[in-house]
Amino acid sequence: MDDSFSTSDAESIPTKTGNSKQRGAVTKVQPSKYHQEVCCPSLQEILKRVTHIESELVTIKRSIVSKSDESDFLQMQTCKRKRAQENEEKRMKQENVRLLCEIKKLKYSLKDRDETIRKLRADSNELRDTIYSFVRVCPPGADEQVHLSDDRSRLGPFVFHGDGKGLQEQGQGLQYPPAAEHVILASTLISELLRPFSSEEQALVRLALYGPGPDHEILASHHSDSVTRSSIKSLRPGQWLKGEIINYFHRCFLAQQDKKLCDRYPGRKRCHFFNTYFLQKLFDAKNSDLQLRGVCNYDNVKDWGNKVLGQDIFHFKFIFCPINVDSAHWTLAVIFITERKIQYYDSCGGTDENTLKGLLRYLKEEHKAKKGKELEGEWTLEGCPEDLPRQTNGEEYSSHFYVVPTPIHRWNLLTFTPVPLLSPDVSGYDCGVFICLYSYFILLECPLVFTQAHVSKCREWLALSVLKNL
Repeated sequence: MDDSFSTSDAESIPTKTGNSKQRGAVTKVQPSKYHQEVCCPSLQEILKRVTHIESELVTIKRSIVSKSDESDFLQMQTCKRKRAQENEEKRMKQENVRLLCEIKKLKYSLKDRDETIRKLRADSNELRDTIYSFVRVCPPGADEQVHLSDDRSRLGPFVFHGDGKGLQEQGQGLQYPPAAEHVILASTLISELLRPFSSEEQALVRLALYGPGPDHEILASHHSDSVTRSSIKSLRPGQWLKGEIINYFHRCFLAQQDKKLCDRYPGRKRCHFFNTYFLQKLFDAKNSDLQLRGVCNYDNVKDWGNKVLGQDIFHFKFIFCPINVDSAHWTLAVIFITERKIQYYDSCGGTDENTLKGLLRYLKEEHKAKKGKELEGEWTLEGCPEDLPRQTNGEEYSSHFYVVPTPIHRWNLLTFTPVPLLSPDVSGYDCGVFICLYSYFILLECPLVFTQAHVSKCREWLALSVLKNL
C-alpha cells in the first residue's frame, strides 16, 4: 500500500455542498495553503523534524549524563573529604595519645631531675659544711693560714679573715668574691659538672661524639681556633685529649668566662690563654739540633706578646700555659702576674723546673724588650701542690715522671732536682681533662674541690662547652 500523499489526491476528495437542491451532489474542494504546509507536510519535512527531535534527545541525554557524572564526581569528592576528615581525626587522636605519653614521660623526667637536683644540692650543702668545718675563724684583725686535708675539699693554703672580709688566698689580696661566694661557687661548679643534660644537649653531644661524619669536619670554630670531629672524639671515655680541645677550651670557652667576670667585676684584670704551641716554640721543641732542642729561646716567641690584648702581658691577672709533655701527658703552668708567682699543675704530682725557669726567663726578656728595663720584684716558682686533685688512672706516672721532693713545694729560684725524660710506658688518659678543670677553677678563683669521679663524668660537659661555647 502506498502511503504517499499528494495535493492531487486532496483535490479529488468529494465534498457535499450546502445547496438543498443539489443534495447528494459531490463537489471538489481546493485545499488551502495552511493545509498544504502544516496539516499535510511532505515526507522530507517529516524526516527533518524527526532528525531534529532525535538530535534534541541526544542533547538531553548528554545533559543527563553530564549531570549524572557531575553528581558522581561531587559524591566522590564528598567521600574523599569525609575519608580525609576521618583520617585527620584519627591522626589527631593518635597525636593526642602521643602527646599525653610525652607529657607523662616529661613528668617522670622532671621528677627524676628534681630528685637529682635535690641530691646535688644536698651534696653541695654537705661539701660546703665540710669546707666550713675545716675553716677556723680568726679574731678580728688576725690572719691564720688554714690547710684543708679532706679529700673533697682540697683548697690549698687559704687565709680566712676574722673581720668579715672572707676567704683570701695567701699573697693574692682578693677582695671578691667573699668567702661565702667562694664556697658556694665551688659547690655550684661541681653541680654544673654533674648536672643532667637536656634532651637537646644530650642529642648534640652524642651526635658529635658518636655520630657519623668525616674526621676533618669542623664542628666548632671561633676566630682562628676550630675543632674537628676527630678531636671531639677524643672526649670519649678513656681517650687522651687532643690539642685542639685543649686550645679551644682555653682560648674560646675560658676567654668568654673571663670576659663575663670582668663585666661583673669592673675592677678585675683580664686573663690571657696561650695555646699549646707557645711553650713548644719557647723551648724550640722542633729544632733539628738536639743540643738546642729544649733550650729556652725568647726570639721564637718575641712577637707573641704583640698579639695579646693591649699588647702587654703584664697587664693581665693570670696567664695560662697548657703544656704538651712529649705528646704523652698534659700539664699546666699558670703565671700569677699580680702575685709575682709561677706555679706548676700536674695531675700526677710532678713538677718541671725547666718549664718554670723558662717562663720566668721569658717574662724577664719580655719586660726588658717591651718596657726597656729589668723585671722588678722577687718572683716565686712553685711546684705542684700536695693537695692538688690527682688522677687515679695514671698513678704509676709518678714513678716515671719528674717529681720534686715533698713536702717542699715553694722556693725562690732554688736548685731543683734533675728532671728525667718521660717514660714511653706511662699510662693514664685524663690528664687533659684535669688541666682544663684546673684552669676553669683557677680562673674563677675557686678552690680545687673536684676529684677523679668528677673528671670521669665531665667529658661530655667539656664537649658541650666546646660545641656551644657557653
